[in-house]
Amino acid sequence: MLLDPALPVLTSFAHSVPRAIQLLRHGVKRIIIDHPSVGCRTFEKGNDSILQRYQTLTSLDSSIEWVANIDILAHSSNEQAIEHAIQTARQVGIRHIRVQDVGLIDWVRSVDPDTKVTLAVEIGNHSQAAISFWATQVNEQSVSNDVPASVLAQIDQPHSLECLVQGPVLMQWSKRSYLDGFTDSRVEGVDTEYPGRKLTFWQSEHGTVMLAYFHRCLLRDINVLRELGLGSWLIDARGQSDAYLEQALSVYQAPQLGMVDIRHAMGVLQTESDRPQLPGFFRGNSTDQERDGVRPNAIVGHITDSQSGSHLVMRARRNGDVSEPVMALNPTSQIKPITLMGATSLLGEPITQFKVGDWLVLPFQKGVVVKTWVIDFAPHPDAI
Repeated sequence: MLLDPALPVLTSFAHSVPRAIQLLRHGVKRIIIDHPSVGCRTFEKGNDSILQRYQTLTSLDSSIEWVANIDILAHSSNEQAIEHAIQTARQVGIRHIRVQDVGLIDWVRSVDPDTKVTLAVEIGNHSQAAISFWATQVNEQSVSNDVPASVLAQIDQPHSLECLVQGPVLMQWSKRSYLDGFTDSRVEGVDTEYPGRKLTFWQSEHGTVMLAYFHRCLLRDINVLRELGLGSWLIDARGQSDAYLEQALSVYQAPQLGMVDIRHAMGVLQTESDRPQLPGFFRGNSTDQERDGVRPNAIVGHITDSQSGSHLVMRARRNGDVSEPVMALNPTSQIKPITLMGATSLLGEPITQFKVGDWLVLPFQKGVVVKTWVIDFAPHPDAI
Protein backbone atom coordinates (compact mmCIF):
# COMPACT_ATOMS: atom_id res chain seq x y z
CA MET A 1 0.00 0.00 0.00
CA LEU A 2 1.30 3.47 -0.90
CA LEU A 3 0.72 6.53 1.25
CA ASP A 4 -1.61 9.24 0.04
CA PRO A 5 0.79 12.05 -1.01
CA ALA A 6 -1.59 14.59 0.56
CA LEU A 7 -1.05 13.09 4.01
CA PRO A 8 1.88 13.87 6.34
CA VAL A 9 4.81 11.46 6.60
CA LEU A 10 3.81 8.44 8.64
CA THR A 11 6.44 7.43 11.21
CA SER A 12 6.74 4.38 13.44
CA PHE A 13 9.21 2.26 15.42
CA ALA A 14 10.92 -0.97 14.43
CA HIS A 15 13.02 -3.26 16.59
CA SER A 16 13.05 -6.32 14.34
CA VAL A 17 13.05 -7.34 10.68
CA PRO A 18 9.40 -8.55 10.72
CA ARG A 19 8.20 -5.26 12.24
CA ALA A 20 10.25 -3.23 9.74
CA ILE A 21 8.92 -5.28 6.82
CA GLN A 22 5.35 -4.68 8.02
CA LEU A 23 6.01 -0.92 7.94
CA LEU A 24 7.69 -1.05 4.55
CA ARG A 25 4.79 -3.05 3.13
CA HIS A 26 2.52 -0.14 4.05
CA GLY A 27 4.78 2.36 2.34
CA VAL A 28 6.12 3.96 5.52
CA LYS A 29 9.05 6.17 4.52
CA ARG A 30 10.45 7.03 7.95
CA ILE A 31 11.26 4.27 10.44
CA ILE A 32 12.75 4.80 13.89
CA ILE A 33 15.12 2.03 14.98
CA ASP A 34 14.80 1.17 18.66
CA HIS A 35 17.50 -0.66 20.64
CA PRO A 36 17.41 -1.43 24.38
CA SER A 37 20.98 -0.22 24.96
CA VAL A 38 19.76 3.35 24.47
CA GLY A 39 16.00 2.87 24.82
CA CYS A 40 14.02 3.07 28.06
CA ARG A 41 10.77 1.62 26.68
CA THR A 42 11.60 -0.77 23.86
CA PHE A 43 9.56 -3.65 25.36
CA GLU A 44 12.25 -6.13 24.31
CA LYS A 45 15.59 -7.24 25.64
CA GLY A 46 17.46 -7.71 22.35
CA ASN A 47 20.42 -10.02 21.99
CA ASP A 48 21.86 -8.34 18.91
CA SER A 49 24.35 -5.49 19.08
CA ILE A 50 23.30 -2.01 18.06
CA LEU A 51 25.62 -2.22 15.05
CA GLN A 52 24.04 -5.49 13.97
CA ARG A 53 20.54 -4.07 14.30
CA TYR A 54 21.30 -0.84 12.47
CA GLN A 55 23.00 -2.73 9.63
CA THR A 56 20.29 -5.40 9.34
CA LEU A 57 17.36 -3.01 9.25
CA THR A 58 18.84 -0.30 7.03
CA SER A 59 19.82 -2.95 4.47
CA LEU A 60 16.14 -3.77 3.94
CA ASP A 61 15.54 -0.55 2.00
CA SER A 62 18.10 2.19 1.41
CA SER A 63 15.57 4.58 -0.12
CA ILE A 64 13.69 5.42 3.08
CA GLU A 65 14.70 7.58 6.03
CA TRP A 66 16.06 5.50 8.91
CA VAL A 67 16.21 7.23 12.30
CA ALA A 68 18.31 6.18 15.30
CA ASN A 69 16.36 6.46 18.57
CA ILE A 70 18.17 7.52 21.76
CA ASP A 71 15.40 8.13 24.28
CA ILE A 72 17.35 7.80 27.54
CA LEU A 73 18.57 10.72 29.63
CA ALA A 74 22.34 11.16 29.76
CA HIS A 75 23.93 9.76 32.91
CA SER A 76 27.45 8.69 33.82
CA SER A 77 26.27 5.09 33.65
CA ASN A 78 25.16 5.29 30.00
CA GLU A 79 27.53 7.82 28.41
CA GLN A 80 29.47 5.05 26.68
CA ALA A 81 26.29 3.51 25.23
CA ILE A 82 25.10 6.89 23.93
CA GLU A 83 28.45 7.64 22.30
CA HIS A 84 28.48 4.17 20.72
CA ALA A 85 24.95 4.67 19.35
CA ILE A 86 25.84 8.04 17.79
CA GLN A 87 29.05 6.72 16.25
CA THR A 88 27.35 3.54 15.01
CA ALA A 89 24.56 5.49 13.34
CA ARG A 90 27.16 7.54 11.49
CA GLN A 91 29.07 4.38 10.55
CA VAL A 92 26.07 2.73 8.85
CA GLY A 93 24.90 5.91 7.14
CA ILE A 94 22.02 6.96 9.41
CA ARG A 95 21.84 10.76 9.28
CA HIS A 96 18.84 11.35 11.55
CA ILE A 97 18.89 10.86 15.34
CA ARG A 98 15.94 11.22 17.69
CA VAL A 99 16.74 12.28 21.27
CA GLN A 100 14.74 12.89 24.42
CA ASP A 101 17.52 14.66 26.34
CA VAL A 102 18.21 18.21 25.16
CA GLY A 103 21.78 17.75 26.35
CA LEU A 104 22.37 15.29 23.51
CA ILE A 105 21.72 17.84 20.75
CA ASP A 106 25.24 19.29 20.81
CA TRP A 107 26.67 15.84 21.46
CA VAL A 108 25.17 14.50 18.23
CA ARG A 109 26.25 17.57 16.27
CA SER A 110 29.83 17.29 17.60
CA VAL A 111 30.10 13.86 15.94
CA ASP A 112 28.44 14.89 12.68
CA PRO A 113 27.28 18.51 12.20
CA ASP A 114 25.08 17.47 9.27
CA THR A 115 23.05 14.90 11.19
CA LYS A 116 19.37 15.80 11.44
CA VAL A 117 18.16 15.96 15.05
CA THR A 118 14.60 15.46 16.27
CA LEU A 119 13.88 16.48 19.86
CA ALA A 120 11.29 14.09 21.33
CA VAL A 121 10.62 15.32 24.85
CA GLU A 122 7.95 12.99 26.26
CA ILE A 123 6.81 15.26 29.10
CA GLY A 124 6.78 19.06 29.02
CA ASN A 125 7.87 21.41 26.21
CA HIS A 126 4.18 22.10 25.71
CA SER A 127 3.97 25.87 25.19
CA GLN A 128 4.20 27.77 21.94
CA ALA A 129 7.19 29.71 23.30
CA ALA A 130 9.09 26.55 24.25
CA ILE A 131 8.44 24.81 20.94
CA SER A 132 9.46 27.95 19.02
CA PHE A 133 12.70 28.20 21.01
CA TRP A 134 13.77 24.62 20.33
CA ALA A 135 12.85 25.05 16.65
CA THR A 136 16.00 27.14 16.36
CA GLN A 137 18.13 24.40 17.92
CA VAL A 138 16.91 21.23 16.17
CA ASN A 139 15.56 20.20 12.78
CA GLU A 140 12.29 18.71 14.04
CA GLN A 141 10.35 18.18 17.25
CA SER A 142 8.02 15.44 18.39
CA VAL A 143 5.36 17.18 20.47
CA SER A 144 4.21 15.47 23.65
CA ASN A 145 0.73 14.52 24.81
CA ASP A 146 0.67 17.79 26.80
CA VAL A 147 0.41 19.91 23.64
CA PRO A 148 -3.19 20.67 22.53
CA ALA A 149 -4.25 21.40 18.97
CA SER A 150 -4.74 25.08 19.84
CA VAL A 151 -1.01 25.42 20.56
CA LEU A 152 0.01 23.43 17.47
CA ALA A 153 -2.04 25.84 15.36
CA GLN A 154 0.15 28.74 16.58
CA ILE A 155 3.44 27.24 15.39
CA ASP A 156 4.95 29.07 12.40
CA GLN A 157 6.50 25.95 10.87
CA PRO A 158 4.13 23.06 11.61
CA HIS A 159 5.83 20.90 8.96
CA SER A 160 8.78 20.55 11.37
CA LEU A 161 6.57 18.89 13.99
CA GLU A 162 5.84 15.22 14.62
CA CYS A 163 2.72 14.36 16.61
CA LEU A 164 1.85 11.10 18.36
CA VAL A 165 -1.48 10.13 16.82
CA GLN A 166 -1.71 6.56 18.10
CA GLY A 167 -0.14 4.63 20.94
CA PRO A 168 0.77 4.46 24.65
CA VAL A 169 1.56 7.59 26.66
CA LEU A 170 4.48 7.78 29.09
CA MET A 171 3.39 8.94 32.54
CA GLN A 172 6.57 8.41 34.53
CA TRP A 173 10.13 7.18 34.18
CA SER A 174 12.50 6.56 37.06
CA LYS A 175 16.00 5.11 37.13
CA ARG A 176 14.86 3.06 40.10
CA SER A 177 13.89 -0.57 39.56
CA TYR A 178 10.37 -0.77 40.94
CA LEU A 179 9.71 -4.28 39.63
CA ASP A 180 12.37 -6.08 41.63
CA GLY A 181 10.90 -9.40 42.70
CA PHE A 182 8.85 -9.81 39.52
CA THR A 183 9.95 -12.48 37.07
CA ASP A 184 8.77 -10.51 34.02
CA SER A 185 10.07 -7.16 32.84
CA ARG A 186 6.55 -6.12 31.81
CA VAL A 187 3.88 -5.96 34.49
CA GLU A 188 0.26 -4.83 34.28
CA GLY A 189 -1.11 -3.06 37.33
CA VAL A 190 -4.39 -1.48 38.43
CA ASP A 191 -4.84 1.99 39.91
CA THR A 192 -6.45 1.31 43.29
CA GLU A 193 -8.10 4.74 43.33
CA TYR A 194 -9.67 4.15 39.91
CA PRO A 195 -10.55 0.45 39.52
CA GLY A 196 -10.48 -0.74 35.92
CA ARG A 197 -7.64 1.56 34.91
CA LYS A 198 -4.79 -0.71 33.87
CA LEU A 199 -1.29 0.71 33.99
CA THR A 200 1.68 -0.82 32.19
CA PHE A 201 5.15 -0.98 33.75
CA TRP A 202 8.34 -1.88 31.92
CA GLN A 203 11.69 -2.35 33.60
CA SER A 204 14.96 -2.23 31.70
CA GLU A 205 18.58 -1.52 32.53
CA HIS A 206 17.64 2.18 32.41
CA GLY A 207 14.96 2.01 35.12
CA THR A 208 11.19 1.66 35.17
CA VAL A 209 8.59 3.37 33.00
CA MET A 210 4.88 3.65 33.72
CA LEU A 211 2.44 4.08 30.85
CA ALA A 212 -1.05 5.60 31.06
CA TYR A 213 -4.21 3.51 31.37
CA PHE A 214 -5.31 4.68 27.90
CA HIS A 215 -3.81 4.90 24.43
CA ARG A 216 -3.74 8.22 22.67
CA CYS A 217 -5.95 7.98 19.62
CA LEU A 218 -6.74 10.98 17.41
CA LEU A 219 -9.10 9.28 14.96
CA ARG A 220 -12.10 11.24 16.24
CA ASP A 221 -10.10 14.42 15.61
CA ILE A 222 -8.70 13.38 12.24
CA ASN A 223 -10.07 16.43 10.40
CA VAL A 224 -8.57 18.86 12.92
CA LEU A 225 -5.32 16.91 12.76
CA ARG A 226 -5.16 17.21 8.98
CA GLU A 227 -5.84 20.94 9.07
CA LEU A 228 -2.80 21.55 11.29
CA GLY A 229 -0.41 20.69 8.44
CA LEU A 230 2.07 18.80 10.62
CA GLY A 231 5.07 17.16 9.00
CA SER A 232 4.75 13.72 10.56
CA TRP A 233 2.20 11.52 12.31
CA LEU A 234 3.72 9.06 14.77
CA ILE A 235 2.23 5.62 15.39
CA ASP A 236 3.83 4.01 18.44
CA ALA A 237 3.10 0.26 18.47
CA ARG A 238 5.99 -0.75 20.70
CA GLY A 239 4.81 -3.57 22.90
CA GLN A 240 1.64 -3.98 20.82
CA SER A 241 0.55 -6.75 18.47
CA ASP A 242 1.11 -6.79 14.71
CA ALA A 243 -2.69 -6.60 14.34
CA TYR A 244 -2.71 -3.36 16.34
CA LEU A 245 -0.07 -1.83 14.08
CA GLU A 246 -1.79 -3.15 10.96
CA GLN A 247 -5.07 -1.47 11.92
CA ALA A 248 -3.36 1.80 12.85
CA LEU A 249 -1.38 1.97 9.62
CA SER A 250 -4.43 1.25 7.50
CA VAL A 251 -6.79 3.73 9.12
CA TYR A 252 -4.38 6.67 9.41
CA GLN A 253 -3.47 6.26 5.73
CA ALA A 254 -7.08 6.33 4.58
CA PRO A 255 -7.83 9.50 2.54
CA GLN A 256 -11.40 9.63 3.83
CA LEU A 257 -12.86 8.27 7.06
CA GLY A 258 -16.51 8.01 8.00
CA MET A 259 -17.98 7.57 11.47
CA VAL A 260 -18.46 3.83 10.93
CA ASP A 261 -14.82 3.43 9.83
CA ILE A 262 -13.55 5.30 12.86
CA ARG A 263 -15.66 3.37 15.34
CA HIS A 264 -14.63 0.06 13.80
CA ALA A 265 -10.94 0.96 13.87
CA MET A 266 -11.11 2.21 17.45
CA GLY A 267 -12.84 -1.01 18.43
CA VAL A 268 -10.02 -3.09 16.94
CA LEU A 269 -7.34 -0.93 18.57
CA GLN A 270 -9.10 -1.13 21.91
CA THR A 271 -9.48 -4.90 21.70
CA GLU A 272 -5.86 -5.46 20.68
CA SER A 273 -4.44 -3.17 23.38
CA ASP A 274 -7.07 -3.74 26.08
CA ARG A 275 -6.96 0.00 26.65
CA PRO A 276 -9.45 2.85 26.08
CA GLN A 277 -8.67 4.95 23.00
CA LEU A 278 -8.68 8.62 24.08
CA PRO A 279 -7.35 11.92 22.66
CA GLY A 280 -5.36 12.87 25.75
CA PHE A 281 -4.85 16.64 25.83
CA PHE A 282 -5.15 17.13 22.07
CA ARG A 283 -8.49 18.92 22.51
CA GLY A 284 -7.16 20.97 25.41
CA ASN A 285 -6.93 20.69 29.16
CA SER A 286 -10.42 21.29 30.50
CA THR A 287 -9.63 21.23 34.22
CA ASP A 288 -10.56 24.92 34.52
CA GLN A 289 -13.99 24.46 32.96
CA GLU A 290 -16.90 26.08 34.80
CA ARG A 291 -19.73 23.72 35.76
CA ASP A 292 -22.43 26.31 35.07
CA GLY A 293 -20.88 27.03 31.68
CA VAL A 294 -21.14 23.47 30.37
CA ARG A 295 -23.24 23.34 27.21
CA PRO A 296 -26.25 20.99 27.43
CA ASN A 297 -25.10 18.97 24.42
CA ALA A 298 -21.82 18.22 26.20
CA ILE A 299 -23.56 16.29 28.98
CA VAL A 300 -23.35 12.53 28.51
CA GLY A 301 -25.22 11.64 31.69
CA HIS A 302 -25.51 12.23 35.40
CA ILE A 303 -24.65 10.09 38.43
CA THR A 304 -27.71 9.05 40.41
CA ASP A 305 -26.07 6.65 42.87
CA SER A 306 -22.55 6.21 44.27
CA GLN A 307 -21.64 3.31 46.55
CA SER A 308 -18.06 3.73 47.82
CA GLY A 309 -15.84 0.85 46.77
CA SER A 310 -18.67 -0.82 44.89
CA HIS A 311 -20.25 0.99 41.94
CA LEU A 312 -21.73 4.10 40.36
CA VAL A 313 -25.03 4.43 38.48
CA MET A 314 -25.33 6.85 35.56
CA ARG A 315 -28.48 7.86 33.69
CA ALA A 316 -27.64 8.64 30.05
CA ARG A 317 -28.67 12.02 28.66
CA ARG A 318 -27.77 11.13 25.07
CA ASN A 319 -26.77 8.20 22.88
CA GLY A 320 -23.17 7.12 23.19
CA ASP A 321 -20.43 4.51 23.38
CA VAL A 322 -18.52 3.40 26.48
CA SER A 323 -15.20 4.00 24.69
CA GLU A 324 -15.90 7.75 24.49
CA PRO A 325 -13.47 10.06 26.33
CA VAL A 326 -15.39 11.63 29.22
CA MET A 327 -14.76 13.36 32.52
CA ALA A 328 -16.73 13.91 35.70
CA LEU A 329 -17.76 17.37 36.90
CA ASN A 330 -18.94 17.14 40.50
CA PRO A 331 -21.32 19.51 42.35
CA THR A 332 -18.37 21.56 43.69
CA SER A 333 -17.14 22.16 40.09
CA GLN A 334 -14.14 19.85 40.47
CA ILE A 335 -12.99 17.88 37.44
CA LYS A 336 -12.39 14.19 38.05
CA PRO A 337 -11.12 11.55 35.61
CA ILE A 338 -13.71 8.90 34.81
CA THR A 339 -14.22 6.10 32.34
CA LEU A 340 -17.34 4.34 31.10
CA MET A 341 -15.38 1.18 30.33
CA GLY A 342 -16.67 -1.87 32.17
CA ALA A 343 -20.28 -0.58 32.22
CA THR A 344 -23.13 -3.03 32.69
CA SER A 345 -26.92 -2.80 32.70
CA LEU A 346 -28.88 -2.93 35.94
CA LEU A 347 -29.13 -6.68 35.30
CA GLY A 348 -25.36 -7.06 35.04
CA GLU A 349 -25.16 -7.44 31.26
CA PRO A 350 -22.07 -5.86 29.60
CA ILE A 351 -22.79 -2.62 27.72
CA THR A 352 -20.81 -1.17 24.82
CA GLN A 353 -23.36 1.37 23.55
CA PHE A 354 -26.22 3.19 25.25
CA LYS A 355 -29.21 5.38 24.44
CA VAL A 356 -30.93 8.35 26.03
CA GLY A 357 -32.50 7.28 29.31
CA ASP A 358 -30.45 4.09 29.74
CA TRP A 359 -29.09 3.21 33.16
CA LEU A 360 -25.40 2.25 33.32
CA VAL A 361 -23.70 0.62 36.28
CA LEU A 362 -20.05 1.71 36.36
CA PRO A 363 -17.09 0.56 38.46
CA PHE A 364 -16.69 2.81 41.48
CA GLN A 365 -14.32 5.70 40.85
CA LYS A 366 -13.04 7.86 43.68
CA GLY A 367 -14.36 11.40 43.93
CA VAL A 368 -17.47 10.79 41.80
CA VAL A 369 -20.59 11.45 43.86
CA VAL A 370 -24.33 11.75 43.34
CA LYS A 371 -25.34 14.74 41.13
CA THR A 372 -22.03 14.58 39.27
CA TRP A 373 -22.28 15.33 35.57
CA VAL A 374 -20.50 13.09 33.09
CA ILE A 375 -19.44 15.29 30.17
CA ASP A 376 -17.50 15.05 26.93
CA PHE A 377 -13.76 15.43 27.25
CA ALA A 378 -13.18 18.94 25.82
CA PRO A 379 -16.31 18.74 23.62
CA HIS A 380 -16.44 20.48 20.27
CA PRO A 381 -19.24 20.75 17.69
CA ASP A 382 -17.63 18.38 15.19
CA ALA A 383 -16.99 15.60 17.69
CA ILE A 384 -18.13 12.22 16.42
